[in-house]
Amino acid sequence: MNKPKQLCIHMSGFRKWSTREPFIGVEDIRDYHMNIRKFQDVAYHTVIKKDGTIQDGRPIDLYPASCKGHNTDVWAVCLVGEFNVEMPTDKQLNSLKVFILKSVVPEFIKNGVNPKEATDMLHIFGHCDYRDPPGKRYCPGKNLHRQIPSVSNWVRNAIIKGIK
Repeated sequence: MNKPKQLCIHMSGFRKWSTREPFIGVEDIRDYHMNIRKFQDVAYHTVIKKDGTIQDGRPIDLYPASCKGHNTDVWAVCLVGEFNVEMPTDKQLNSLKVFILKSVVPEFIKNGVNPKEATDMLHIFGHCDYRDPPGKRYCPGKNLHRQIPSVSNWVRNAIIKGIK
């Protein structure tokens, strides 16, 4: 049973790179993962669309299929986009911040993470940070990856200020 203590942030990329055909949301990604990649379900627990809409993916108590060798006790969240060539939308980043604050951090704490450490870079990071050694993957893309520290800091400050 998956008991998340880490959040791994992903991007959807393009469905077809050659035509830059975008993914739209969780059902589109689920279709690709199940029918092309032959996964049992969408790889991610949560998908955030460009308009900031948060969508449920696979159930949180099931391990994700998002980062080979690192799918234990992880919450996998995917933002729709190809963030090596575009920026995540402000709505996506705002939704990600609030989602981490209201859903992810309480789950981490429930699963034994020290509240003071729940937003550090050992608990919230990008897919590329998992690689052995790090940097062999480009997901979640440079334009999203460089936003992760500010997202984590926003959540940490909101916790300190007591925002619920």
